[in-house]
Amino acid sequence: MEFGPEADAPHIAPLWRIAYRNPDPYRRTENSFAAYFDGHVPSEAIAAFITALTAPSTRPTDTGNEEH
Repeated sequence: MEFGPEADAPHIAPLWRIAYRNPDPYRRTENSFAAYFDGHVPSEAIAAFITALTAPSTRPTDTGNEEH
């Protein structure tokens, strides 16, 4: 996560850059993303996005015993 208010072109460059890359080199394209927010996005929306990213998962754990 990077806050970049000192950008040379603040009307073009994003104010916030949030990115995640899977640390497993064989699965880098899976579950990777990038999000960019400019100064027009309300700070409450950015805070909600970050809160959702850092909240504990509510998904059940995969035990590997389920049939697909």
